[in-house]
Amino acid sequence: MIAITGPYPPAVFRAVNGKVMAAAGRQPVEVPAGTSLADIRWKKPHRAVVPKKSAPTTHLVPGSSGDRYEVVLWSDGTARCNCWGYRRWRKPCKHIKMVKVVGQ
Repeated sequence: MIAITGPYPPAVFRAVNGKVMAAAGRQPVEVPAGTSLADIRWKKPHRAVVPKKSAPTTHLVPGSSGDRYEVVLWSDGTARCNCWGYRRWRKPCKHIKMVKVVGQ
């Protein structure tokens, strides 16, 4: 038995250089000629459990030109804003930073 760990079901194939390879993800492994899927024991990697986000809090933040922006903040620290800068760059804008500083 050949043990292969990877996120995808294994495959056995012949590479361009003529070697027989098996893969269950990105890194193929050389296997003996004549190897079939029945000769491979596939092990899935363990996935980390992602905790669920709590209910978000919404904050209205005044912009420098008088506009009001909606900042949504989750308990894990992730945030979203409806200003042009955040929608364009997907990085924390000054409105998100303001909500985080005032909330401390």
